[in-house]
Amino acid sequence: LNPVAALLIESGQINTESKSGKLSSKEKLVRIRQLWKQARHVMDNLTDNQPTWKDKEDRRLCYETIDNAFGRGVWWRDSPENFGFWLDLCEQMSSRGDVSHEITWRIKKQIDLSQQEYPRLITIVDNFLNLLDLPNCRVINGSKNVIRTSLSEAKETISKAKPSLVKHKAETPWDKIRVLIDLDKHEGLIWVYLPVLHDRFVYAAGLRRTDKGFFLEVLRVSLDLAQVETVNKASFDPTGRWDYPNNVLSDLKFYNRCVYVATKNQGIYVFPDDSSPVQQINQASGLLSNSVSAIAC
Repeated sequence: LNPVAALLIESGQINTESKSGKLSSKEKLVRIRQLWKQARHVMDNLTDNQPTWKDKEDRRLCYETIDNAFGRGVWWRDSPENFGFWLDLCEQMSSRGDVSHEITWRIKKQIDLSQQEYPRLITIVDNFLNLLDLPNCRVINGSKNVIRTSLSEAKETISKAKPSLVKHKAETPWDKIRVLIDLDKHEGLIWVYLPVLHDRFVYAAGLRRTDKGFFLEVLRVSLDLAQVETVNKASFDPTGRWDYPNNVLSDLKFYNRCVYVATKNQGIYVFPDDSSPVQQINQASGLLSNSVSAIAC
């Protein structure tokens, strides 16, 4: 049996058994989590380099199985656990370089029902908006413009309710486009990600590869002088597809003269802005998980 077809059959069974009362809400969510794990395994075996039409369609169907299993568009209202699963789905989707109108429009539709999740939601929205500008972005369905509009409207709603959560643009002393960080002119610098504005500076995380290994760095750009400097750095061992920043990092915040960088599997790195030693917070030091989706400061 085609693995994608098997996923669709299982999602239909979950939905049917749930409607008939054979599955409790908790049992249903357990089954759907198992289904999502199987769907991720199927997607891992799809072609990323010059994918065929079938590869693209199979990827779309893998995401659609989750929607089918929950019951088309009403499932997230059932419980906080269901909504939490949907947030997990969004985070894992963006980390794979995928974005879908069917998934992202729910952020806008359900924004008023999830105020306690605003810190996590704004990070998800920003990750999807950043992803739309990356060359590795895969649009599963819908168009980039429609998805961008929906996400921007959701961000505006959060901004009005919780202004402190939203990163605002700053005025600059120049009126034309300027290149602030040219990767080709910074030896070993692979990417720069998660820019955050603080006072008249923009802080961002960068990954650099040298003959001594990889380093996670915090870069600082002056909006007045357009100068770039490395604030601090730490030895770093990236795993998986580290050439895509959204597979490695999830959030960045400036707080109390430190830059906090959340990673997908190595906890949180704390970079003081005065070149003091960098601190890593992970499970060994008491963090519940090394996979961190957002930071609230």
